[in-house]
Amino acid sequence: MTTTKTINRDLTSLRTSVESMDAARTERIGAASPGDVVRQGDLYLVCLESSAGTRIVNDRQLAPGTTQGSRHVAEGNCELRTGGVHEAIAKQHAGVPLELVGPSIECLGDVTVTHPEHGDRVLPAGTNWAVVYQRAYADEIRRVQD
Repeated sequence: MTTTKTINRDLTSLRTSVESMDAARTERIGAASPGDVVRQGDLYLVCLESSAGTRIVNDRQLAPGTTQGSRHVAEGNCELRTGGVHEAIAKQHAGVPLELVGPSIECLGDVTVTHPEHGDRVLPAGTNWAVVYQRAYADEIRRVQD
């Protein structure tokens, strides 16, 4: 039989646990293996086996758009690439729609992915990542925009 005292103790424990989570804290990613996934808001960063993409781009913003929610930015010594990234993702995660795949990040040094509302993610030097946008379930496939 559950008592009020037990329920209050469980609620206090849950509240303490939730309050200890800090979504805005910086997270340094340790040794990453191909297929590992790091989340930052509505972006998923998927570790790749090697560099992907055929065209180097100068824009460091990882999600298209002009809202605060789209301000995921790669800072540090890296190259962002487009073209051919979907194929690299498909090798590891079959069925990811083309509309949900963004650029890839080749980390030549430690790279910090920043965002004004989510905690920064520090990706280690020597790793490669693909940006995959969170899917919004609707009649058509579209990415979530925060």
